[in-house]
Amino acid sequence: MIFAAHAMNQERPWESIFIIDGSYLIKEIGWDKRTDLPKHQKLLEIAKTAFALDCLLVKAVWVEGINKKGGINASTPVGRMWNITIVPYGQMSSSGKIEEPDEVKLIIQPGTWTRYFLNRAGAESREALYQFGYLAQQLLTIDPYHEELALRLAIYATLESRDRLDRAYKVEELLEIALPKKAIIEAQNNRNKAFKLKERWDTALKILVEKLKLQIDYDPETYPEWLRPGWEEEKPRGYFNKFLNAELTIKPPYPIFDLVASETESKVKRLQFKTKEISLQNISLTGNQVREARTAKGWSQAKLAGSLGVSQKLVSLIELGKRTITPQLAAHLLELLDIEI
Repeated sequence: MIFAAHAMNQERPWESIFIIDGSYLIKEIGWDKRTDLPKHQKLLEIAKTAFALDCLLVKAVWVEGINKKGGINASTPVGRMWNITIVPYGQMSSSGKIEEPDEVKLIIQPGTWTRYFLNRAGAESREALYQFGYLAQQLLTIDPYHEELALRLAIYATLESRDRLDRAYKVEELLEIALPKKAIIEAQNNRNKAFKLKERWDTALKILVEKLKLQIDYDPETYPEWLRPGWEEEKPRGYFNKFLNAELTIKPPYPIFDLVASETESKVKRLQFKTKEISLQNISLTGNQVREARTAKGWSQAKLAGSLGVSQKLVSLIELGKRTITPQLAAHLLELLDIEI
């Protein structure tokens, strides 16, 4: 997730090489708060995990169509998920190894599988990767040390965001994904543990809404008001089993939901209609126009970037006048920001 977030910050997302320090990763995963391990041991663990990711292969099966004999034609790209070079720094031992590194740098490049991500349309528009990277950036705002349940739920919701926009989850289903089964069983048999687990759950949902801007809809029949976060009155006996069977829907934040919802298609049609009347070569926008129009709509640079399918860094460079706006991008900006020319 951290790699995906950094991939989105590049000028050419999911293509460029970038470098991350092990010390930075220690903070991002909450290990800076651990006092039982010295820094060099933490760095070695980071290096070992990075090596495992470098060895990890990803395989996708994409159905391309049906052949004349009625069989299924498909493509199955296989490749390394990430290409990672691990560079430890520190005093070398007599055996030629750096056994207690002062720092470990990771040189990272997304694997070439990203060119085939999702399907043909997704590979061309790159929307799927941009959406995933956008959500991964938001995940970095969660404290993994104090908000672990929220982080686990957020990761799962992020991975599922493209396929389960309107499908309800049972609370027990999500808890079994995020926690050991033993913790749930113990809560069912112990009122105090049930209270604490419900409290952790409510706190996690608040974090998902407030920090990640996820949209949570509670099923009115199975998830009544008195079961939801914020209810302070005492709950009836046997509430925990009802809580486990309660249903809710978790939707990704804007602009991700806009991008994957049916509204996207109508936006494209409107854009195609508009560009027929205006020659692309005649469209000229300045960074100041983009910034003023974005601010007028109350959009952040991140929201505009997600809607355009580009990195937030590129939006920032455009507004600063450090990047030229291509005619195609200008056409999209006219439509999204309602700019009149």
